[in-house]
Amino acid sequence: MYRLILITDCTICILMLPICISNFSLWDPMLFSSSVICEAWSFLWGCVSRISIFLIMMLSIIRTNSLLTPLQPTTQKHILAPIIIYIMGIFIQGTVPMWYKINCFLP
Repeated sequence: MYRLILITDCTICILMLPICISNFSLWDPMLFSSSVICEAWSFLWGCVSRISIFLIMMLSIIRTNSLLTPLQPTTQKHILAPIIIYIMGIFIQGTVPMWYKINCFLP
């Protein structure tokens, strides 16, 4: 669980690098001048931020469960199943505009 949270936080830090570089170059768009890269970055940012919040929620639920029932350990399949279902749901929801060719960045 902690590894998943660590990977998610590192991904958020990596996704912030293009914005930091753009900020230090007096807001020159650089990578964001391409609409494809801009849409991909927006999609990834939305997914990773939601996953981060969900993982923290799952960690809180696991801790609460271990406080309520200390002698009954939480199995890994009970932890991974909701995480995998949620991640798949987010990616499916995020790709719906691509299926119907909806432009999210209207001028």
